[in-house]
Amino acid sequence: MTISSIKNQFKAHPVTTALIILGLTISIVLISIGISSVRNTHLLIQQQVHYAPQNATKIELELPDKQDVQALFKVFDGISDQTGVILDRAKMFHNGLMAPVTPEYWTKQVVQRFPLETGRYLNITDIINGEKVALVGKAREKDVRTKNGKPYILLDNEEYEVIGIIGVKGKTTKAIDYKIVIPATSLSSTLLSKLQSTKTIPFLIHNIYTNTYADEKQIKQNAKRLFPEVTCTASPYGETEGIIAPNRGGEIYISIMVYALAIINAINLAAFWIHERKYEIGIRKAFGYSNADIVSMLFWEMCVINLIAVVIGFSIQWMIRSLLSKWLDYPVEITSTTIFAAILFVFATAFFTTAIPSGKAVKIQPVEAIRG
Repeated sequence: MTISSIKNQFKAHPVTTALIILGLTISIVLISIGISSVRNTHLLIQQQVHYAPQNATKIELELPDKQDVQALFKVFDGISDQTGVILDRAKMFHNGLMAPVTPEYWTKQVVQRFPLETGRYLNITDIINGEKVALVGKAREKDVRTKNGKPYILLDNEEYEVIGIIGVKGKTTKAIDYKIVIPATSLSSTLLSKLQSTKTIPFLIHNIYTNTYADEKQIKQNAKRLFPEVTCTASPYGETEGIIAPNRGGEIYISIMVYALAIINAINLAAFWIHERKYEIGIRKAFGYSNADIVSMLFWEMCVINLIAVVIGFSIQWMIRSLLSKWLDYPVEITSTTIFAAILFVFATAFFTTAIPSGKAVKIQPVEAIRG
């Protein structure tokens, strides 16, 4: 009966029915994109926390005079073999922009922090010798050039040999896919010049196995011995520091607004339908239909229309998913969460769009059908 009623509605009101389906289709696509956006943001934050320095402490060396940056690494003598050092907030010129880089320093052995798709990680020889080598995220592979049979990348207009590609095969790991890691002993002349012109040098010390309190004490002792007038400050580095969460508020706001407009449009059109169907509703009541039966009929008719919108919306999304993902810069997928949201969408929208018009339907009396 419901399917037959829908067919009759299409025949009697093709334009208004199409408008309802169009508005609801756009709504379900935007809701699906919004769910993908929230999921992607949550995943990105998880990845950033996972790959953040563990048990980290911020160390700032404030020097009274300009110092040779390379000489500053002596302050890390005597720290744990498993404790690494990162030159904080370092940036180098790459592809017309200042790109964040991660200069790493280790005293005796290197602990691998990022997964590699290909190649090898930094080793202690690279750090001791200050080799111009780099690890780059797989999203930067397009920037890698080849010279004399070796891959390299330009940083501050200096060539760094690419020895490994950071990433996880078959997965998008956006938190690390744009990473650039170099030995802290192979900084470009431009970056060295910038650091030497400032009196405050920020570092992070980190250890995946234990806290860095003992290393912090050792660094302060070394700093006072090597640079008597130095000021060395230390503070905890929270695992959520430095996390960048994309602002998706605009997308969610647009989705809500479009859905609200679609609901308002559907309510108005449903009320019009009921007015046009007074004769039909009156006849049904004359043959024993109760008010609950009439409301149920209208509800399930709207459920079918919503379901049609969901099928069309998901079909469109599936067909242009690659284009959407490229445009939005995150995967737009139909997941179990999206399907659950679609089911909720079908019933919630049917309720909202029939709640008010149903009030008019229950007031229609069989005598109205007799009057014509």
